[in-house]
Amino acid sequence: MMNHKPSKFYYETLSPSTFLRASFQQVEILAQSNPEIGILLQKGLIGAFSGVLERLVEIQCFSSEEKFKQLLQRSPHILQIVPHKYLANYIGIDASNFSKLVNSVRI
Repeated sequence: MMNHKPSKFYYETLSPSTFLRASFQQVEILAQSNPEIGILLQKGLIGAFSGVLERLVEIQCFSSEEKFKQLLQRSPHILQIVPHKYLANYIGIDASNFSKLVNSVRI
């Protein structure tokens, strides 16, 4: 979007969700006409990029146990709302080993 190309990605949600969308031109006009919105967009993009970099480090450097602890620190309620097979995939382990991890990790 920000590079004037259609996204190669899409969102899939586990619960009912609503997304808003705007064209690049609409966002650009809004940001230029309202400097506060431009600053808000910039801060949002920086936050999103920082999150992507943190996740990349997590994937490359953390053990399964560390990834699990980090996930629970960010979203302590996640075990109640997301099926464990998806959480296992997010952490990068087999779903059959996820319950062992849940039972072995002290939080």
